[in-house]
Amino acid sequence: MKKTFILLAFIIMSGVVLAQLNQLKTNENGTKAVIDTLHYDGNNNDGIGTGGAGTFEVYAFFSASQLATYSAAGNTILSIDIYIKGVNKVAATTVKLRATQTTTSYSQAFTPIEGWNNVVLTTPFPIPVTDLYIGYECVVLTGGFPLGCDAGPVNTNGNWIVYGGSWGHLTDLNAAMTYNWNIRARVDGAAAPSSDAKLSALLVNGVSVSGFSPTVYSYNVVYPFGTTALPVVTATTNFAGATKAITNITAFPGAASVVVTAQDGTTIFTYTINFSVAAPSTDAKLSDLLVNGTTVPGFSPTVYTYNVVYPYGTTALPIVTAISNFSGATKVITNISALPGAATVVVTAQDGTTTLTYIINFSVAAPSIDAKLSNLLVNGTTVPGFSPTGYSYNFILPYGTIIMPIVTAVLNDVNASKVINNVSSLPGSATVIVTAQDEVTMSTYTINFTIALSIDYVELNYLGPYPSPTSGKIKIPCNNEGEITICDMAGKVIFKSKISPEFNEFNLIGNDKGTYLVQTSIKGQIFKYKILLQ
Repeated sequence: MKKTFILLAFIIMSGVVLAQLNQLKTNENGTKAVIDTLHYDGNNNDGIGTGGAGTFEVYAFFSASQLATYSAAGNTILSIDIYIKGVNKVAATTVKLRATQTTTSYSQAFTPIEGWNNVVLTTPFPIPVTDLYIGYECVVLTGGFPLGCDAGPVNTNGNWIVYGGSWGHLTDLNAAMTYNWNIRARVDGAAAPSSDAKLSALLVNGVSVSGFSPTVYSYNVVYPFGTTALPVVTATTNFAGATKAITNITAFPGAASVVVTAQDGTTIFTYTINFSVAAPSTDAKLSDLLVNGTTVPGFSPTVYTYNVVYPYGTTALPIVTAISNFSGATKVITNISALPGAATVVVTAQDGTTTLTYIINFSVAAPSIDAKLSNLLVNGTTVPGFSPTGYSYNFILPYGTIIMPIVTAVLNDVNASKVINNVSSLPGSATVIVTAQDEVTMSTYTINFTIALSIDYVELNYLGPYPSPTSGKIKIPCNNEGEITICDMAGKVIFKSKISPEFNEFNLIGNDKGTYLVQTSIKGQIFKYKILLQ
């Protein structure tokens, strides 16, 4: 019946480290060579015990299948390495080899030292064809924690323990102790030839092949179009005793091979690298198209025609530059030699066949025909009723005016020109003649100046009908009541009405186009004007 108890761990870090032996070396007695070490543990980390006096046996278990190669080769165990922690609490120690949990095949007492103990067997122990427990018995004094172990993770073959006559695993006694015993058996004899035919490195021109793995045997390497230098393959075998035969390519495309033959002369792996050169690019697009260093408005790699219009009067020729989308493409730029003109950028792809042509049509805008004013002023004040499309205005100056009015004007298009003819006597008409940028289109604005017949003008505040020409509607600004009569040039009255500050807009729509006479009577004063109905 298994006894249940709690083991205590007395953790003492040790500077003594014994690495696993994987290479041949001369044994202590110089008669044989150590070829391997049977163990599950890592570096020592703990000392295990109960804190009380008692006898313990600890083992690492190896199955018959694990030992078959050694048994078949006639290998023996020369010595066993055991870690003892706190040797002053140990009364006796004995190496034990067991075929089963009830049968002891070999035992040998030894005097322990602190740390790693290499116990050389008096008689090398032949590795059997059966299972084998390798370990030791330790008689522990009160307060001792001598059973050396690593820090895990646990391998359940490496943590067997016998206490009070019962076999079990260390984790059965304390689930938190996931450790392996520091037990290592050194095996002698001639090593079987290695079957390792893998590579540890595969390089092209001194650089590891992308995605290399010892278990991946085929690779593809594609060089840029135009590559002519042949690659050189080198390799390193995973096992030094293996051999390799490298066959490099002699032309593109081609497949280089590395044939690795293991030490056993039978196991062979072949690594293949397929080398090729990429087809030439068919990309004939531009990534940018510029005029005088600035990207053409609306540029897109897939739009091939553009129109650029310069202001009237431009004479400086533009310079076109461009950037290919693919660096291996070529381009020919033909700039214009005169305006208007079309510049071209012909892009030829790397394949020498695919071409695209980008065209920029350059032109100069026609001269403006804008011959209008944006403002018309008398003595710095906008003429009442001013409109850019109204070309005739009547302006009554106060009674007694002797200073000539000054007309100024603002062009609607700064590229137009104007000539202002102010009045030299009153009554009189001032004109503003506007010539458009095309030097053909012209407009004339006229202001007819009169002087009020009496001082009552201040009360009349009458300036005459506007606009003229008109498309139908006219307005007569005034501050007093009166009458308005409109006649055609034959004297026929076509309209007659009262006029007042609140009622001073009239509509001539429906009448024939032409010149009409407008007469107003305001506070006994008679005013006559002509208007043009268009």
